[in-house]
Amino acid sequence: MRNLGQRILLLGVFVVSLAQVIAYTPYFGGPYESSGPMFLTDNGSAMWLYVALWGVGAVLALVGMIRGKGGLATLWFAFLMLTWAAGYMGAWPTQEGDRYTRAWMSAALYGGNGINALGAFYLMRHIDDRRASDITEAHKIVRRDE
Repeated sequence: MRNLGQRILLLGVFVVSLAQVIAYTPYFGGPYESSGPMFLTDNGSAMWLYVALWGVGAVLALVGMIRGKGGLATLWFAFLMLTWAAGYMGAWPTQEGDRYTRAWMSAALYGGNGINALGAFYLMRHIDDRRASDITEAHKIVRRDE
């Protein structure tokens, strides 16, 4: 199957994005109150924006799976994961009463996944560039032999 690796990557992006939409949408039991997103959304007052951004990510991943191209969805996912990590890092020193908070662990987890997504994006881009270069070289050889 063409671009199977990209489709598998995009399936993961879709699952995570959809899970965020479900976890933070008021229609599914109210937003899950974790420190990072609450820090980024002014204690939940702008949670609709957070849900919308993850919803865009889910749609981009779904379209990418269908088309077999995932550059934009992967970059969007990396952006959201790194933003989420930044939210946890911002929330970490501001949490009151919890001297041994683990927000730094969440920041490292989401930041690491954002970095992994960036690496996957650049790897896919390199593979596509290499494939295009090989095709161009093959066409040059065919034209030379004619």
